Amino acid sequence: MRWKIITGTMLGALLLGSGASSAVEEESVCAVSPKEKWASAEAVTARLSQVIDTEFALGLDKGCYEAEVMINDETMIDIYVDPVTMDIVRIRTNGEEDS
Repeated sequence: MRWKIITGTMLGALLLGSGASSAVEEESVCAVSPKEKWASAEAVTARLSQVIDTEFALGLDKGCYEAEVMINDETMIDIYVDPVTMDIVRIRTNGEEDS
């Protein structure tokens, strides 16, 4: 009986631990890397200005730099940029889910 209680407790802890881990993975778009390796916001802004011909707001989201771009009154896109390589890793329109 004692063995079943201990095994059940260990199984529960394992399931909770893996569930928390997968939730973090789902939220992150860019790989986790030390802030010391990140490009500056100014460098990312300069890089994005080469490909985006309208104003945008740069922020942080899902482990990436995120540029929010208003295309028109009805359309907004989010551009996720890897903070180390400055590569665009995802583009999401206002009609798409984060996935």
